[in-house]
Amino acid sequence: MEIKSLDGIDKKVLYQAFVSAFAGYDAPTPDEAALQTMLARRGFNAAFSFGAFEGGELVSFTFNGTGLYNKIATAYDTGTGTIPEHRKQGLAKRIFIESKPVLISAGIKQYLLEVLQQNVKAVALYQSLGFETVREFDYYYAPASEIKPIQVTTDSSIELHEVSDPDAELFTTFQDFRPSWQNSFEAVQRRPNDFIIITATFKGRVIGYGILEPFSGDITQIAVEHSFRRNGIGTALLNRMLSLNRFGSVKMINIEKTCHSFRGLADSFDWKPAGSQYEMICKL
Repeated sequence: MEIKSLDGIDKKVLYQAFVSAFAGYDAPTPDEAALQTMLARRGFNAAFSFGAFEGGELVSFTFNGTGLYNKIATAYDTGTGTIPEHRKQGLAKRIFIESKPVLISAGIKQYLLEVLQQNVKAVALYQSLGFETVREFDYYYAPASEIKPIQVTTDSSIELHEVSDPDAELFTTFQDFRPSWQNSFEAVQRRPNDFIIITATFKGRVIGYGILEPFSGDITQIAVEHSFRRNGIGTALLNRMLSLNRFGSVKMINIEKTCHSFRGLADSFDWKPAGSQYEMICKL
C-alpha cells in the first residue's frame, strides 16, 4: 500500500474512487461535474490531498482544501473515503499521519474538518489524532416541494435586489456566527458565477442579505442587521431564495447550534434540523 499526493491524478480516477467510497450512503451521489464544483468551492488542492494506492488503484483518499481560516493557514478535509473492500484497515488514519509532515512543511498551521455527531467511530478517531471540537452545527435538508415560501408583510420601503458581489465587510456585521469553511465568503469567491446574492434595503441602505447556490439548492448565508429584525426581512429573503432555487432539494449546512435567531426563522417555515455535526480542529 502506497500513500502519496493526488497531484497529477486524473479527475476521473478521483471521481470513481469517490463514487465507490460513498455508494450505499443515504445522500445522493453527485455526478462528476457536481463533484468538481463542490471541490472547487471548498478550495480543493490536489498537491496537498492524499490517497492510498493498492496495485495502482486509488482505494482510500482525503481531498483537502487549503486557504486561510480565521487568518490561519489551514487544510480542510473536504472529503475522506475508502472503498468497501479496503475498509477497517486504518487507511484514513494512516493517510492523515503520513500527510501531516507534508502539510507542516508547506506552512499549514491547522487542520479543519466537520463530522456527523452520530458517526461515533469517526469522532473517536479524530479525537485520537489530536482534534478538538470547536463548534456544533445543525444542518437542514428537505425536498424543495416541502419548504415553500410563506406569507409575509414588510415595510413598503424594504426592497430586495440581486447584486453581483458580496460586501463581505458589511455583511459580516449582520452575522450571529462565523460561517463555516464551505460557506465562507472565500468559498463564494472561488465560484462567483454559481451564486445569487440578494440584498434587502431600507430607503437605499443595505440591512440584510442572502446567498444562494441555485443549482445545488444550497442556501449558503442569510443574515439581517440586528436593529431591523422581527420585521419579516429574513422571511422575505428566504422566500426569494426558495423561489430562485433550481434544484430538487434545499439545504442549509453548518448552522451554529447556538444561533436561536436562525432556528426561529427555520421554525416559521416548519423546517427542522436533519442532523448535527462537530467542527473540529487539530493544530499542526
